[in-house]
Amino acid sequence: MFLGFLTNDEKKAFLGLAYQIAMIDGEFHEEEKAMMSYYEYESGISLGEEKNEDIKLLSSRIKGQNRVYCMIELLSLAFSDSDYSEDEQKLIGTISAEFNLNEKTIQYLIEWLDRQNKLTKEITDFAKEYQKWIFQMY
Repeated sequence: MFLGFLTNDEKKAFLGLAYQIAMIDGEFHEEEKAMMSYYEYESGISLGEEKNEDIKLLSSRIKGQNRVYCMIELLSLAFSDSDYSEDEQKLIGTISAEFNLNEKTIQYLIEWLDRQNKLTKEITDFAKEYQKWIFQMY
């Protein structure tokens, strides 16, 4: 959603961070694979050697408000398999410290994602009902 705001170097760094979040538990879940594919599509960049780079180095390549955008995406990825594991929480904590984002900010972003997910579900449910209504008319 926000990767278009990033520079190409920031996109590469983000993909490296995202991959490390996805693989922190040693499993590449289907939801995580789908999101990583989407991130590559949205950014127009394929994951490369960044997946093996140091967290501090990757984090340092992302600047200013783009850190907030990246954290939203990283949290979304961490929640994608419905298991925000302790390892994911620790890695998010490490990245947020590198981004200079405090716990209050992270909590706000988590709550924002929750609101966004509820709105997405609401419009999806509406669209399904609308489609049923349209078909009933004809």
